[in-house]
Amino acid sequence: MRGFATSALWILALAAWLCSGCATAPTASRSAAVKVDPPRVLAWRCPAPHRHRQAAVAAFEAPEGMEQAGSHMARIYAAALSAGATFGRVVLSGSDGDPDRFLPSGTDLLVRGKVERLIVGSGALSEQVKVQVWVTDVGTDTVLWWVEQSASSMPRPDLNLFWNVVPGGGAAPYGKLTRALANQFVDLLSDAEAQRRGCFNLDRK
Repeated sequence: MRGFATSALWILALAAWLCSGCATAPTASRSAAVKVDPPRVLAWRCPAPHRHRQAAVAAFEAPEGMEQAGSHMARIYAAALSAGATFGRVVLSGSDGDPDRFLPSGTDLLVRGKVERLIVGSGALSEQVKVQVWVTDVGTDTVLWWVEQSASSMPRPDLNLFWNVVPGGGAAPYGKLTRALANQFVDLLSDAEAQRRGCFNLDRK
């Protein structure tokens, strides 16, 4: 009888060890899906006349204490615009001052953003990003594109297998949400979207 009790204790100890960290598992794996909402387009122009131009991406306006996140978002959007060949050249506006006054040489277009909502954490709760992004013609001070975008991610529920709990995965980090929004922005300025909206002159020269 004593041997049976000892074996039972060992089994319980092993089960506890296998499940150790289950409560914090969502924070270890940030693999949950990203939900991207349809964009709210406030201004849109045919992109063809601007394909050859140089665009500078400024750090996004962010709440106090989150300036680093605003700079990170700008880098993500710049990388997406460059990879999508949206413009002739995409650079980062490296100045910490007013981007309208301190622009890189040769800048034709200024890409700016404002963080409307940013909820970040360990992944155990939902993550949310909501931004406004707009592109201004530097020479004429005209807003060419202006979009409101939002994305979110929820942690996936754990899978209870009775003898063990398989972590469902924590909510995706805000960087991943921002990349999804940047890709959505690139799609809005793509040739396919231009054709859908009736812009048939897609000459990039």
